[in-house]
Amino acid sequence: MSKNKPNLITYIVAISFLLVALSLGYYFVFALPKIQSDKQLLEQQKFELELEQNQKQSELEKNYKTCDKEADIKAREILESKLDVMISMGATNSQTYNSYKAAKDNGMYLKDDFNEAYKNCLRKYGLEEK
Repeated sequence: MSKNKPNLITYIVAISFLLVALSLGYYFVFALPKIQSDKQLLEQQKFELELEQNQKQSELEKNYKTCDKEADIKAREILESKLDVMISMGATNSQTYNSYKAAKDNGMYLKDDFNEAYKNCLRKYGLEEK
């Protein structure tokens, strides 16, 4: 009987080692490569998402800069048209005319005209005001 006990324990230990070896084999052959491929896929998707967000951000910044330039040009045009209206009405001796003329000569514009043109441009691009 004492001979059977060591044999039984030997079989149990051998089966345990076999189960551990099979489990490790399964892990390294099937589970680990899937985990690594999933991780790579996740990193690729993260990279693509960041790239897309950067492109959207640069597009937004580009549109805001475009609106700034358009508003600047439009505000100068509006000031020019206000001066033309004042000239056609004969109001060239007024303080307002002189102020507008000085602003135009210095390359300036009225802030209200700029703000309105800027808001219109933002609406055109579907942007919110900063």
